[in-house]
Amino acid sequence: MMSWVFKQSLWALLGGIALMLLAHAQDQSGFVSIDCGLEQSPGYTERITGIYYISDSPLTDTGDSKSISLDYRDQYTRPFWFLRSFPQGTRNCYSIRLTGGDKYLIRASFVYGNYDSQRGNLPEFELHLGATLWDSVAFSNASSITIKELLHTPAQNHIHICLVNIGTGVPFISAIELRPLPTASYPTQMPKQSLALLLRYDVGQTANTAGYRYPNDIYDRLWYSYPRDDWAQLSTLSIINNDQNTYQLPSDVMRTAATPKDISSQFLNISWVPADKYAEYYTYIHFAEVAKLQASQIREISITINGELTSDPFVPRYLYTNTINSTLAFRGGGGAQSYNFSIFTSEDSFLLPILNAFEIYMVKEFLESETNQKDFDAIANIKSTYIIIKNWQGDPCGPKDYLWEGVTCTASAHENESRYIKSLDLSSSGLTGLIAPSISNLTMIQTLDLSNNNLTGPIPDFLSQLPNLNVLNLENNKLTGSVPVRLSDRSKNGLLLLSLCGNPNLSGQVSCNKKKKKKHNLGVSVGVPFGISIGILLVVAAAAIWWHSFKTKGEKANTMPDAQEVGHTDTKPTLLKPPSDPRRGQHFTKVEITNITSNYTSLLGEGAFGKVYRGTLENKVEVAVKILSPRSSQGLEEFNNEVALLMSVADHKNVVSLIGYCDDVDCMALVYAFVAYGNLKQHLSAVLSASPPASSPQSPDHRYISSAPLLVRSHRSDSELSPSPSASLAPPPHTGATLFHTAHSHGPKSDIIIRVLTWKERLGIALDAARGLNYLHSHRNMPIVHRDIKPANILLDKRLQAKIGDFGISRAFATESITHVSTLSKGTLGYLDPEYHNTKRLNKKSDVYSFGIVLLELITGRRAINTEVVQPGGPEVCIHIIEWVRNEVNNQRIESVVDPKLQGKYKMDSVRKAIQTAMACVPLTGAERPDVDVVYKDLEQCLKMESAPDPEPRTTASDDITFPTNRCMIS
Repeated sequence: MMSWVFKQSLWALLGGIALMLLAHAQDQSGFVSIDCGLEQSPGYTERITGIYYISDSPLTDTGDSKSISLDYRDQYTRPFWFLRSFPQGTRNCYSIRLTGGDKYLIRASFVYGNYDSQRGNLPEFELHLGATLWDSVAFSNASSITIKELLHTPAQNHIHICLVNIGTGVPFISAIELRPLPTASYPTQMPKQSLALLLRYDVGQTANTAGYRYPNDIYDRLWYSYPRDDWAQLSTLSIINNDQNTYQLPSDVMRTAATPKDISSQFLNISWVPADKYAEYYTYIHFAEVAKLQASQIREISITINGELTSDPFVPRYLYTNTINSTLAFRGGGGAQSYNFSIFTSEDSFLLPILNAFEIYMVKEFLESETNQKDFDAIANIKSTYIIIKNWQGDPCGPKDYLWEGVTCTASAHENESRYIKSLDLSSSGLTGLIAPSISNLTMIQTLDLSNNNLTGPIPDFLSQLPNLNVLNLENNKLTGSVPVRLSDRSKNGLLLLSLCGNPNLSGQVSCNKKKKKKHNLGVSVGVPFGISIGILLVVAAAAIWWHSFKTKGEKANTMPDAQEVGHTDTKPTLLKPPSDPRRGQHFTKVEITNITSNYTSLLGEGAFGKVYRGTLENKVEVAVKILSPRSSQGLEEFNNEVALLMSVADHKNVVSLIGYCDDVDCMALVYAFVAYGNLKQHLSAVLSASPPASSPQSPDHRYISSAPLLVRSHRSDSELSPSPSASLAPPPHTGATLFHTAHSHGPKSDIIIRVLTWKERLGIALDAARGLNYLHSHRNMPIVHRDIKPANILLDKRLQAKIGDFGISRAFATESITHVSTLSKGTLGYLDPEYHNTKRLNKKSDVYSFGIVLLELITGRRAINTEVVQPGGPEVCIHIIEWVRNEVNNQRIESVVDPKLQGKYKMDSVRKAIQTAMACVPLTGAERPDVDVVYKDLEQCLKMESAPDPEPRTTASDDITFPTNRCMIS
């Protein structure tokens, strides 16, 4: 039997031959064509297309070669006869070399063909590109082919195509094809967006139902016919000129065009159901005039998408390809069940419209940071040199669930920033031979452990030149010669922890740094919570030093006046002052937390962070204690973030006050001043009722949102999407209101008295929240963006004074001059800034968008997302509050916008101004939104209007509130 080492060496040799042939194929056509599961090497030329295919064996370490059943083989060309299945492991990857920065068409094909004789049990699995989901793979029957196609520009000189087992069958793949595209083709609004193919049709073709690909299409796009009984065909035998068109469409596709059969019709209509109705889409529509027109004839064409005009009228050129592509992605607008675009001619045109071909793509974003190219090449060479048998597939540094064993990486400051390998542990890995020279390219490595192997030869001097290396363990090998002088000097100077014991053939003095494993592990387990504690204490100390310095200078932090309304009587500027509670910033123990909460007897509510309990300090001050759940999806990062941010700001009456924290190993808790009147969400949910109902209905758990300004698929957990838990509330002060209802908390049942807020009270709460938000945004040299402004995070005290709370996902900016930071989008669906979601660039205007949604909720009494039946007898659809308000106002129904629970007790000028202020906060781009201090001044004006003594007549006149439409360009 062939030895394992020899077998691996043979595969390496065959892999080299295959890659040489692949390079040769690329010289001919620029294509990379992989027949997955093909056992023979070097490859073959497919007889119909002339494309050269190679085996996938050199490109993946795992999987079994299989062939489809002979019953299905006649239906497919040779690249689909074989496949590679992956019965072992959860995630299996191909690593494919290409040119970073170039645009590629990437195609993955799957033909099941009953290869495993499991008739009726069709598998389902996931297809990933790198660390990010590309698409799900499923089959309608055993003979069907599933193709996933993506237009993608890789940042690195490689990509990883991975198949993930989700427990519903063994993943497999039949073929992988990569085709280079012109960089200028298929443009998108954001330069790093990728496009997944939804539809691509040659609509004029009626005879060739098999469609076209290479060699007809030089980019090997797959063009299928689109037969329609109500369409006729126009055609020409002439060659269509593509010289001035980036897309280089096949002449065979463009020399035929569709036109209406009915000469009285001036429309070509195309409708389709999207794969994801909440995603963004781009269209690329191709025209060429194929009829020789008379001088007096003109064919002027316009295009609408879902009834919206997307381009200026244009005239297709005779025998030239014109492509109309949208410069902005279009969205579903209220969660449309289907999309429609219409092509029609103008009234001055006496000719019918034509269409030659069209493509529709869905936006995909691959934002997971990848390993630096130099580091990836180095670790790949190390893997090849030592033939390492580990879970080393895909990217070494991500995703976090599939990190390479023994490899740790630097954290990325923002998406798409390269990550570097900082630690490599190959101890006890059976390594033989010399220390691999590729290690010298890991310039950011800090810890290298090659102990307990059979490495031979001298210790290379390049190890002393790794600038960040501070731990090097070469114990128990067979190294020879002397220790490099520079390496020894770094060890003597305390810059390097060097371990060389167990190398008997090394000459000179050998350093040993033996440690028992158990002690090392114990140190880690004890050190983590200790380090967290020290980190928090350092934050507290820094805050104290800052406060002392600030107190000496006597500077002001916020000059926004309070609203002159119930609970808003202070008109002096708000100054930073020492914490009123001398215990603020105190470190509590687990025992103290248990005593404060009376052994956790009074549950206020429960959220993604954990449970919140009511408690009392020794000085009788009431507090709310938030306990981090071990199962929390937020965890230590957001716990530390909230402590750090709240400790770094002085007391402000419109920001929740953090009194202290507990960071014991088995008790992570935050202690806040108790806010007795619950949160704004609870009060906005109050219903008009003479007597309280038995229980209050809970909001549905919306997994998708539906609006023009924000259309995203939800990947949040149920706890993040469900309504925030109600808190136990004290009865409100008597203000003459008589309408109440009773709500219940999630957990121990406890009645809460909630009343309908008056219009003046709502404006006062909005002013408070705006003041608190402005304080965060303008906080000295460290502005803070909250990232999760919503009614549930606006707390109310007994005077209805609002306080902004829940800073778990907030971000601090290092200086006022920094305009944004890049970060994974976090927040709550319905309130999440669409620009931040799309670009991952966070700035203060993201909070302004969320605050605008809160204002609309205060005005309307509606939730951010509601389900309604739009048409009688139709299904329920999700309506975003922005879309609903805009529709009502534009249809002259401004009074219907106002919360009916107010019973008309408001002044229309004040409401109209409030609506304008709210809508000004929610444009798609942050540049169009005002700063929060401008919003505050507008709200102050609203309150003055409402407080004016003279009555005013009511009016239903509407102000125009519009959003920009998508435009297209012609190429």
